[in-house]
This record gives sequence, structure tokens and C-alpha cells, in this order.
Amino acid sequence: MRAYLLEESYEVIEAVNRGDIPGIREELGDIMFLVFFYSRLYEEKGDFSLKDVLGDVADKLIRRHPHVFGTNQTNDVAQILSNWEKIKVEEKGKPAPGLPKEGFLPALMRAYKVQEKAARKGFDWKYLEDVIPALESEVIEFKEAARNESAARQEDELGDILFTIVNCFRHLQIEPEVALHRAIDKFQERFKKMQTIAGEGFDDLPLEEKEKLWQKSK
Repeated sequence: MRAYLLEESYEVIEAVNRGDIPGIREELGDIMFLVFFYSRLYEEKGDFSLKDVLGDVADKLIRRHPHVFGTNQTNDVAQILSNWEKIKVEEKGKPAPGLPKEGFLPALMRAYKVQEKAARKGFDWKYLEDVIPALESEVIEFKEAARNESAARQEDELGDILFTIVNCFRHLQIEPEVALHRAIDKFQERFKKMQTIAGEGFDDLPLEEKEKLWQKSK
């Protein structure tokens, strides 16, 4: 069922991106079904029930939001996040050195989350303007690797570029996964227009003609 849970989560996100209200309702229902199903399976094994799951998450929300449910009233986001981290340490003990691996996430989401957690510990560029020179430096390093280095080195440098681009997204508070999906949608729509303009002979056109069609489709 793990694959279905992941698939349904992405279908919820796609429906949200489309603004498809009936679709969102349907996909959330599919997620709920899987939550109930999982809980029932573990209840049959004697591990926990759906009631336990809901009780745990309610208790956690109350415990980790003292600015809402307790007396520690504040609207300061930095203070809220600091309190959140302190409460997690009290619950789970002091974390090991380093940052959580977040290895279960897709790469763009993982990069965003790891960078967020590093920033909370004070390791971050202050402004977007500080990130851009770092990105330019990474591009220069990749160009050098593309001319003279091994495939492994080229992969490494391209990875650095992606990671730094995610930092740009984070400073702008834009989700890279969402932005990339929109860019893909835009590319597909323009490609469709190119084919429509060219007709059946599109595949056989030289690249120069396809580039002209691309400019027309924009």
C-alpha cells in the first residue's frame, strides 16, 4: 500500500494545482480511505487503532503550539519555530549532530527542507542577492567540469547548481516542485502549439525550423 499512499498524495497535489474542487474532494477521500485502512490493519495486529492515531496527533498539535493552546502567546514566527524545536527536543531527546537526512522526500523537496533546517540554526545567506553570486560561481565550475572533467565530476557540479537554485526558491518562498511542474506544463503546451502549427510534417523538420515554431508558440 505504500506506493498507493504516495500516488494518492501526488494526485491531491495535482488537483490542488488545477484548482479542481471536486477532484480535491475525491482525492482527499482516497487519502482518508488509506489512513483508515492502515489503521485497521494495525488494529487487527493489536498495535494501535484509528482512535489512537487521532488522539496522538491532537495531543501533539496542542503540545507543540503553546502560542495557540497555552499561555506562551506570541505572533513572532521565529519564536514559534524556536519553541517548536525546544518542545521536540524535550519529547525525543537531543538530536545527533548534523541535519535530518529527509531521504524519503523527492530531491527538490528534500533540498528545500534541509536548507530550511540549516537556516534555523543560523547557517544561511541573509538575502537572495547573496545567493545569486554563489549560483553564478557554481555555473562557472560546471562549465569547467563540462570541458575537462569526468562524468562523475560533471554530475557533482550540476547537483551543486540545482541545490543552489533551490536556495533561490527558498529565499523567495516559492516551492520548487510547484514551480517546476508549472514550467513543465508550459513547455508541453508550447510544444503542442508547435505541432499544431506544423501539422503532420513536424517530426521531419530541421531543428532550425522547430526553433522558429517554438518562438511562434510563445
